[in-house]
Order: sequence, then structure tokens, then C-alpha cells
Amino acid sequence: MVVDDDRHTLSFVEECLLQMGQNVYSASSGEEALKIIRDFEVEVDLLLSDVVMPGINGIELARKLVGDYPSIKVIFMSGYMRPALSDQNFTKFENGFLQKPFSGKTLTSRVKKVLAELNRNSP
Repeated sequence: MVVDDDRHTLSFVEECLLQMGQNVYSASSGEEALKIIRDFEVEVDLLLSDVVMPGINGIELARKLVGDYPSIKVIFMSGYMRPALSDQNFTKFENGFLQKPFSGKTLTSRVKKVLAELNRNSP
């Protein structure tokens, strides 16, 4: 699931993931992401979300999804500095942060790393 209120970033990330062969759902807000997940009963392994968005921000969205998907991996994306996440006491997802702007190579490398961790922890 990719969530970003900037349509250019959303399209870029979605295209990179599709080129990796990933199944991708995308949303332009936290609320829309939750609606898609609930309406289509989507199984979410990985959330790539902007941190700062109107309404439900990326951190709130991740917290909501962790309850339903305890093994979910999260990569936050932000144009703001990383320490803002530390202030939120959200260190569980410390390995998943991309500082905007980022390249497709950086994105795919991080996604591969996080998915490999997910696969190692699967039963």
C-alpha cells in the first residue's frame, strides 16, 4: 500500500514497485488507504506512506494498520527531517525511512531490504 498526498510521488513510487513485480494499491490519503483495505479486504505486507498528510497522517495510519497486520513493514517517506519520527516514539519502524526526494534505485533497494526481512520472519 502506497500513500502520499502528492500525486507525482504517488505515481513515481507506484511505478517503481510495479516494475519490481509487486502488487500495488495506492491512496492519496490515510482515510482512502483504510477504505481501500477494508472495502477490498486487502492483505497488507508493506506500507509506504508519507509522514505529513492532511487528516490521518502516515504515523497514525501505520499505528492503525499494526493492529490488523502485526507483521506489517513500514517505510515512511518525508521531505522533513528524520528526527521528527523519533519524537513520535515510533522506533519499531526505524529501518524504514526515505528522505524525499529519493531515486528509484534508493526506493527499490529499501523495499527489497524490508521485504527480505519480512520473508525471514514469516513462518
